[in-house]
Amino acid sequence: GKNYTTSLNSNLAFLIKNDYTEFDLINYEDTNMVFENKPIILYLKEIDLFIVNFLASDNQEKRMNEIKEINNVYFDIKDKYKVDSNRILTCGNFKEQYGSVKKILGDLYSVSNNLGTVIDEKFGNSNLDYDHIISITNLESSPDESILKIDRDYKKIKEEISPHLPLILRI
Repeated sequence: GKNYTTSLNSNLAFLIKNDYTEFDLINYEDTNMVFENKPIILYLKEIDLFIVNFLASDNQEKRMNEIKEINNVYFDIKDKYKVDSNRILTCGNFKEQYGSVKKILGDLYSVSNNLGTVIDEKFGNSNLDYDHIISITNLESSPDESILKIDRDYKKIKEEISPHLPLILRI
């Protein structure tokens, strides 16, 4: 019951509520050649919101540079589309826990979610918090564990759906 859009040059996709019918998918121009997986940007026109989807590199040194580069992605969107700071969110799998991401990004950005989002095949939820939402304003998000309550076959969920729980964002 949702729209689906993805980029051909990325491992990323968006599921979009059917309520939102006017949107653009924007491929980020990585002029500094930092990202292993180029971020993609969803522009929800009805609510004037830009969502950057990010998948960090498996290589830790590259990953740290990618997280630092998020600042340039943010300012590129802000300058190009003349959008307010609080209308840009970056989300995705940072492959780093809350403390590491916060340390790299500093006090300019709010990093939401410090609860486990990686699915453990035996226990359901682990305490690894690799998935975050970054913004200028303080946001509150938490893992949506409802799928773990519906089906206790955690290995199947991990293999067939995702090894990560989705995040619920409260604005």
